[in-house]
Order: sequence, then C-alpha cells, then structure tokens
Amino acid sequence: MKNLFEVDIRSLALFRVCIGSLVFVDILSRICDLEAFYSDFGVLPRTLYLSFYQNWHFSLCLLHGSLGWQCILAILTLCFAVLLVVGYRTRLAAFAIWILMLSFNARNPLILNGGDVLFLILLFWGMFLPLNACYSIDSALNTGDKPPKKIISGGTCGILLQGFFLYFFTGLFKISPEWVQEGSAIYYALSMDQYVKPIGKLLLNFPFMLKYLTFGILYFEIIGALLLFSPVFTAFFRMVIIFCVLCMHIGFGLILDVGYFPFAGTFAIIAFLPSGFWDKITFSLKTNERLGLKIYYDGDCGFCKKLVYIIKEFFLIPEVVLTTTQSDKAIYEDMQKHNSWVVVDYKGNKHFKFDALVYVLSVSPLIYPLTFILKWTPIKLLGKFLYEMVAANRKLASYFTKPFSFHLLKFKPLFVTNLLAVFFTVYILLLNIESLPFAQFKIPQYGKWIGYIVNVNQKWSMFGADYIKFDGWHVIQGVVKSGKQINVLNENQILTFDKPDDVLCIYKNKRWKAYMRNVFLPDYKYLINGYLRYLCTNWNKTHFDNNALKYFYVYFMNEQSKFDIKVSEVKKHLLYSYSCD
Repeated sequence: MKNLFEVDIRSLALFRVCIGSLVFVDILSRICDLEAFYSDFGVLPRTLYLSFYQNWHFSLCLLHGSLGWQCILAILTLCFAVLLVVGYRTRLAAFAIWILMLSFNARNPLILNGGDVLFLILLFWGMFLPLNACYSIDSALNTGDKPPKKIISGGTCGILLQGFFLYFFTGLFKISPEWVQEGSAIYYALSMDQYVKPIGKLLLNFPFMLKYLTFGILYFEIIGALLLFSPVFTAFFRMVIIFCVLCMHIGFGLILDVGYFPFAGTFAIIAFLPSGFWDKITFSLKTNERLGLKIYYDGDCGFCKKLVYIIKEFFLIPEVVLTTTQSDKAIYEDMQKHNSWVVVDYKGNKHFKFDALVYVLSVSPLIYPLTFILKWTPIKLLGKFLYEMVAANRKLASYFTKPFSFHLLKFKPLFVTNLLAVFFTVYILLLNIESLPFAQFKIPQYGKWIGYIVNVNQKWSMFGADYIKFDGWHVIQGVVKSGKQINVLNENQILTFDKPDDVLCIYKNKRWKAYMRNVFLPDYKYLINGYLRYLCTNWNKTHFDNNALKYFYVYFMNEQSKFDIKVSEVKKHLLYSYSCD
C-alpha cells in the first residue's frame, strides 16, 4: 500500500516546471484583458461583485479597482512563476503563486473553465509537496543530505488522489444515454461550434467511429483511473494510463478549443510517473562524456562555487565531479594562467573560459542543442567577451549571487502539514461525491465556506449530457448616433445573423468566450448590467460624435444539434436591449 502513494522526486520536479510554465503563459494571456475583467472599469466592478458574491471569496484584486493594481499583481505572478520553474525559494513561490492565481480566479469566475479550476487545484497541492527536492536552485545549494528518491506524505497522497478523482468522477458524470447507450456524446461535442476546431469538424463525417470513441473514452476514464492504484504491475499500468491520457489530451487539443484543460489534465497525473521510468532515462544518459567530466572552480570565489553547483543540477549531469582548482597544483596553475575555471573531459583534454561552458553544454542531455548556436562565430566572440568581463569582476558578480546562499533543506513535512493535506483530501473526495447528479450525499452548508476560501470546489461535468447540447453564438446589433448599424462584438466584421464559417472567430479569446457563455445564464442575470454598461463605455472611448454607440441588442443564435443530422435548427433569441444614453 505504501508504494501506491509514494512519488518520485523527479516526477515532482517535472510537475513543478510544468505548472510554473503554465502560470507564466496564462498570465501573459490575461494581460490584455486586465482592465475588462478585473478593474472597476470593466464588466464586473467591485461594487457589483461584492453585492452578488458571498463574503467567503478571497481576492487580492479586490483591494483596489485600478488597472495599475491589477498590473502589479500580474507582474508579481510572472516573477514568482519564474522562481517556481527554476526552483528558487520554491515553497514561498508555490504559496505566492497559489494566492495570486486564487485572487485572479476569484475576482471574475465567469471567465473560467474546467482547465482553470483544475490548474488552481494543482497549485494548491503543490504547496504540500517538496517540489524543490531535485533539479532546482534550492537543491543545487543544499548543504544537507540528498533526499530519498521516493517520498510519501499527506501531500503525495493528495496529489495522486486528485488525479484519480479527476478522471474517475469525470467518467461517473458521463453516465447518461448519450454516453452509455446512444454513443452520441462525442458527436454532440464536435457539433459545438463554440469549441470545435477544423479537424473536429472533419470527424463529424464519421459518426460510426465517434460512437465507439464515445464508449472508449467513458470506460477508459473510469477503469483507467482505478488501474492507477492497481496493487499489481503498478508501474506498468501507470505508464500505460499516462501514455493514453497524454494521447487523449493531444487529441482534445487538436479538435476542441477547451483552453488549458488538456495541459492541466496531463499535469494532474505527472506525479504517477514511476521511478523505473526515470531510472531508465538516467541509465541511458550515462555516457563516457558525462561520466568522465570534471569541473574545477576557484575555491576562493563563492560566486564560482554557486555557479558550478547550479550548472551541475540544471544541466542534468549529476555524474560530474566538482572540485576546487586549489586541490590540484597543475590545474591551479592553469586557472591562474587563463584566469578561468577548468573543465576536463573524459579524454583528459582541458577547456577554458567560454569554450569550457560550450563543452559542458554539449554533454548536457537537456541543453546540448544550444551548442550549435553558441559555436556560431559572432555568438562565440560575444560569449568570450562577456566571460572575460565577468572573470575580471568576480567580486562585483558575487553581489548578484548573494541571495543564492548555501542552506540546509528539510524534506520531511511537518505533522500539521500532513494533517491538513489529509483533511483536504477527504474534503475534496466529499465534494466530488456531492457533485454527482445521482448522489444523495450533501455537505452541510456550514462546511461550504472552506471550499470557497481555498477554492478547491470542483465539479467535473465538462461534456456532460446537458453541457454538450447547449450551442450557438452571440450577435450584438448596435446602432450609432448616425443611425448606422454595427457589429458591437467586432467592428471589423459585417453585422449578420447567418452562421459564420468559424464561430470561434466571433470571440476575442477563450476568456471572452467563457464569459459570454456564462454571463447570460439565469444564475448570473444580476451581473449582466455590468457587461452592458461596459459595451457602451468601451466603444465610446474610441468612437465619438455620430459614431458613438446609441443603443444595441444582444441576440443568441441557439443551435440545436441532433445526432446524425447534418443541418441543425437555429433559433434567434433576443436576450437584452440596452440604451447608452
């Protein structure tokens, strides 16, 4: 049983790099809409937000309504994302990123989808895990013992069971005639023009294949999730399931525009990667070039020592021997002669200055493609110049590495941390059970505040029976003061109620698509005035006099898809009319 909940520290390192990178990409994609979605000048001013949402929601974005404050939070998130990727002050970075992403998500829930929910939950579990145990700046400068290859704790149990919950309960949520009997669910999903990509449209011509694909995905999610915890052939089953999940999400990404869900869905099971997988990779990388590599650095230079230890960790060459030049008289003389570190290859050849760095890169299994660029003459000359400048000013360079100090890392979690992780694992299990449409169990209302505060609420109903039959597109017919009719959603597109060739092009990006899908639902009708006012103010900021927006009508072209029918019925619904005067 213990083996089922152990996690290899190399899997945690990959998990850290993946979620840190996704945070960086996600924030970059949000920057252009910070004012629209998070400021008081957007679709959801704080006064409207606070009058609608419960007090248990937490968000730093609510501290100020200006665009400048949201930009500061976005920049902070980008900085902490970089720290998480490289593994510097990892625990602090993991906590800070979770708080910041929690703030962005809680500030405007209408722009989120299942991928955002899952991604935030993975960040939550990251705080309970030793993400800096290897392949990080923290581990490179660790003065204590090396951590064990595999770790078990409340956090490892939590992240593994979260991956199980995701696929198992997603499968249970799909138990409906469309998934179990008709086999029409994938057909309906690919008929959703708000999500389908060109490749997905082509697959609609093969309904017979889609029928069996529907059955296959349903049973794979349920049975595959169970096999992740098989007590026999554990590593084999986990590798097979991980490979199949990766292929499934690549397929989703090719045929459907579902945001970051394919990435988050894959990251959710990275922790299941067994030690045998990493051991085989490590064994295959033990070449003569790597096993025979020696790096000599100036023992009197703290900057030099930190740098070579970080190089060893990040270039994935753990076999390299690091020692001071002072330990070998001949090497020490070479250092003084060339004013350089000394890199000795497996044949005994010595490399100095920038050429030594290029050689170390060439034996790295991760960075070696860069050597082709670094050997290019202009880059090589620039590299030599920069190296000599740093070498001549090592004392000055040492000031920049002062924050990177050697320290003792502790990998054993505190009792309180384990207790919290176990509590949230059980709580999340109860949330998933409660979310099922046929469940009789309900969490008492007084217990819901926990989920709201830490935002671990989850309901994996994506592509459930009701979801896949709701399709269509929006048209906003505006009239400017001159009497001319315009397309408010996109002034560069002709106003028409005909179905466009690509419905995805109607919306600015995936956030706006999610917002438009959600804001007109009955549950959020109280928030619609914020969006309608925003349309007026945003248009009239750049259009004046006769081109100013006077009033507009919001329509939804509801398209009802039917299995095996090529042409769907479209109904025109007037949702709202609004005057800008």
